[in-house]
Amino acid sequence: MAGTGPETHHLRERLQNLAEEKSNLQLILSLIGRLSTGSNPREMVQQMLTSVIEIIGGTDMTIHYWIGEELHLASFLGEERVVPAIDDPLSAQVAMRREFIEHSTTVDPMLHDGITPGHWHWAFPLLVGTELIGVVKIENIQISAASLRRHLPIFFTHLALTLGNHIREQIRRDAEAALRKKTEELDRYFINSLDLLCITDLQGTFRKLNPAWRETLGYPLIELEGRRVLDFVHPDDMAATLEAIGTLTLRLPVINFVNRVLHKNSGSRWIEWHARAVDDQIHAVARDITTRKELEQSLLTQQRQYEELTSRIPVGVYKFRIRAEGAMGFDYISDRFCQLLGQTRETILNDADAAFGQVHSDDLASFIAANREAGRGLKPFRWEGRFLIHDEVRWFLIESTGQRESNGDSIWDGVMSDVTERHLFEAELCHAKEAAEAGNRAKGEFLAAMSHEIRTPMNVVLGMAELLLDTELTVKQRHFALTMHHSGRALLGVINDILDFSRIEAGRLQLVDELFSPARLVEETVQLMRLAAEEKGLTMHASVSPAIPVAMLGDDSRLRQVLINLLGNAIKFTARGRIEAHLTLHPEERGMLLFSVSDTGIGIPTEQLEHIFEQFTQADFGITRRYGGTGLELAISRHLLERMG
Repeated sequence: MAGTGPETHHLRERLQNLAEEKSNLQLILSLIGRLSTGSNPREMVQQMLTSVIEIIGGTDMTIHYWIGEELHLASFLGEERVVPAIDDPLSAQVAMRREFIEHSTTVDPMLHDGITPGHWHWAFPLLVGTELIGVVKIENIQISAASLRRHLPIFFTHLALTLGNHIREQIRRDAEAALRKKTEELDRYFINSLDLLCITDLQGTFRKLNPAWRETLGYPLIELEGRRVLDFVHPDDMAATLEAIGTLTLRLPVINFVNRVLHKNSGSRWIEWHARAVDDQIHAVARDITTRKELEQSLLTQQRQYEELTSRIPVGVYKFRIRAEGAMGFDYISDRFCQLLGQTRETILNDADAAFGQVHSDDLASFIAANREAGRGLKPFRWEGRFLIHDEVRWFLIESTGQRESNGDSIWDGVMSDVTERHLFEAELCHAKEAAEAGNRAKGEFLAAMSHEIRTPMNVVLGMAELLLDTELTVKQRHFALTMHHSGRALLGVINDILDFSRIEAGRLQLVDELFSPARLVEETVQLMRLAAEEKGLTMHASVSPAIPVAMLGDDSRLRQVLINLLGNAIKFTARGRIEAHLTLHPEERGMLLFSVSDTGIGIPTEQLEHIFEQFTQADFGITRRYGGTGLELAISRHLLERMG
């Protein structure tokens, strides 16, 4: 019966295969159609992943693809990132072999209607010609989709071409965006730069300038473009500028070239150029350094003035630098500094030892110690010692102050003075002082001896005068004897003063420390002097504070001598009234006694108070003639009190 034979079965099977083939091709065409969606590789890849899983099936699908040097990973399950390398073994194997690889998993070895149940993992290389742009992997594809296997290479070949185009377009857009951004950045830099930027041809004609040139030359940019650089160069710098342009035409760079350009309205400006030739153009960066040049000129003028000033003063001036790493040397030295050291400027600047290396060996240790001490905390340096200058010993005084700079260097500004003449004078003065002191000692010894020799017969004369006064004398004879006795006593007082002062000057005055009563000392001294006061019709009193200690340690005889001098002066210069001696504790110095004598006498002029304790001095020359005296008593008193503290 027709339609039931082998031919019919074969025909039906063929028609079924053709129908399946048509269906598979339609699926592939559908997938290819969906690739057109998406404006960039990322969107296209996401659309492709979704479409394949929907149409073919599988539990997941991943794709590795390169955009430039970056390797991107995307999956149907939502993973999307840049990875350093392909870490999936099957995808890595496909990338290495550049061919389709299939991996199957059989769930049940039993055959069911001639079909083996299970899953496949398929991995396809994405090739554009011989260039690998990515790898696609589909996981756990059902066996029902196995018939698509031989048609998928068509899809993935088309995917590779489409994705490659998207990637190239993306790279092109990225490159254009980067170029556009870089161009915009360069344009902004060119426009906003404070430096002078320009492009010229090889003859130096301006082709492009940035706005900074307007202020420097005073012209609108439209008037500068098309003109030559040489049109604005100062005539004095024309030759050097032509030489610089010649250097550029030889394809050699010009660095730190300086010339002057003419401003439209206000003289010239100093410009520093950096330029090089690029193809048929010259690219230049320049900077207006007029302010710097003016400052340099000002500093140069100040430097000349400073050097002129230092050349006129008798001391040497220097600036010494100790660098942070330990090196040292002079930044500046004056002519006088070189003259003092007997060295040339070049020698000292090249070698610091040429200066300070001339310190005398006997003074080198103190010089090093002074430098070390000054270096601790940058303390002021002051040293005086000897230098050996061309076999001649000279004395120098060096003073300097230091400060620390931000880079760690220390700077010392100093002066050096030749003090040799002062040392010679001091040596002569020392010899003269020693000779004078020897003379004083000889004088003191002579006066002490002479005073002793005179005092002995004077005591005899006084004794004989006193014996004579005890005899029966006429009025006239008694007057003569009294005059002789008073004069002898006055002369003996002078001799005693001279003897004491001579001992003081000769350093032979000895003090003793013994316990004594200060109150008793004052009272006994007042009692001793009261008779002389009463002979002149004066009253004399002693006042002692109850707070005075009962006993103290000291030389009571010398202290009594001072009190006698003070009370004697009070009697001498007081015609009427009273004399008072006071002993109290010093109000400010603890443990110090305060002796004071007051009287109603002639007083002392204020301007003379500073001088009355000097030797051979009285407040007024007329006083000496009227009252007599040597003027030594108060000087002796001062020396005694100073010795007693």
